[in-house]
Amino acid sequence: MMRYWISTILVVTATGAFAQAPASVDSLVKEVQGAVDLRDDVLARVLVKQLTTRPRTFKQWWEVRQILYERPQVGFDYLAKWDRLRPVKAPTSKVERQINTSLTRADALQSQSKFNDAFRMYQIVARHLKKEMRRGSRAPRFLYWTVVHNMARTLYGAGRYLESMEVYEWIPPDYYKFRQVLFEKMWAAFRAKRYDRAMGAIASQQSSYFSSYLEPETYLVQLYLFKKLCRMDEHKKALSNVETIMKRLDPKAGNYRLEEWAQSDVETKVLYKLATAEVPADKNKDAKLREQASIMKALESRFASERRRLESQFKTVLAYSRLSVALDKEIIVTDVVPDRGALMASRREFWPVEDAEDWIDELGQHLYIGESQCAKTEAK
Repeated sequence: MMRYWISTILVVTATGAFAQAPASVDSLVKEVQGAVDLRDDVLARVLVKQLTTRPRTFKQWWEVRQILYERPQVGFDYLAKWDRLRPVKAPTSKVERQINTSLTRADALQSQSKFNDAFRMYQIVARHLKKEMRRGSRAPRFLYWTVVHNMARTLYGAGRYLESMEVYEWIPPDYYKFRQVLFEKMWAAFRAKRYDRAMGAIASQQSSYFSSYLEPETYLVQLYLFKKLCRMDEHKKALSNVETIMKRLDPKAGNYRLEEWAQSDVETKVLYKLATAEVPADKNKDAKLREQASIMKALESRFASERRRLESQFKTVLAYSRLSVALDKEIIVTDVVPDRGALMASRREFWPVEDAEDWIDELGQHLYIGESQCAKTEAK
């Protein structure tokens, strides 16, 4: 159920004496800052890529790291990549040593399925990072929410589903894997028997901010819950939606395109925007076009792989859902709920916790208020 486990990235604090930096690298660092100031994110990527091949001091590495963390629109992939390039001989403070040691231990415990112990270690890291953020540093923010994400996952692994759901709800909508967070929150709520929250998480995943397609397992859970609540009209509509998606996923039909898939999560949305951004005619145009081509090639490769996976898993969802109907049993089955506009125009089954537009600030704040119709069905 739980996928895309994120490898934790080490965080450092900028302390200690720095060596004198080579002028050429310093110049590139300044150019990166200049590109970010102008919001020329594609150029920033070009320059950072050049820096990855140059010898760097810790000071230079740290300066670029700060720039990237202030401007994640350059690409979340580059945030992770740059952290992996941290110089071996870097200044290490007491706080940094504590963070790195705890992270290494937490990751090891998680890989050994010692989820409660791993959760406690991630908590220690989160507290340290929170202190750094309160001191005004934004650099730990990316790692902080990655750690919180792993806290929620370890709670889920430990079977503490209600607590896991609550931790998932802490994560903000600008987190680079936020739709994945909603997907995992759905499972935590489902296992905690908080079906209102599970269905709400499904509705949030359907926000117009993202692709209209969801993870196959999301449809499975939704179909199961509609069946459990004896809401057979919704179940039939959901099943019909899955069949429609299956037809669109067929490569011969060609209706499911990279542009739509790229809206699946914040990370891929950012990359697709970079790859399709207009490039003005200037001295860096050729380099920027090459970078865009590189991004698009990576996206196309990932899309092809994801398309095959989705097609295979949707076949399974469809088979289980049809079997459930045939046997009249609650076999886990599901799909996408109707869009919010249609729901509000009919029975208003989904409402955001706060009355607001369906913007990113509202993501993750949906509740399901549809009552069970089982008693009504039995009375007929």
